[in-house]
Amino acid sequence: MNARDRINKAAFNLMNGTRDAVSAAVMKSVTDGKLQIERDQLQQLLMIISGTIESMYHTGIRVFLRSVDVALKEEKAMSEKK
Repeated sequence: MNARDRINKAAFNLMNGTRDAVSAAVMKSVTDGKLQIERDQLQQLLMIISGTIESMYHTGIRVFLRSVDVALKEEKAMSEKK
């Protein structure tokens, strides 16, 4: 697995961790009574949160990976000059 693939995988894992943490925090807040959300609405809310995080990941990852590619090329060029 090359550096770009490892970075892509790390970013994907970060997105999954973020989505899971946000969902868990919302569920805990509902369970603790901090958020007044009906149980049937909770599933819908969690689906909206999950879908939004995934959508933003898929939109942002392209820009992020282009930046990574530039950084890797610059790093390689600098190391070849030495």
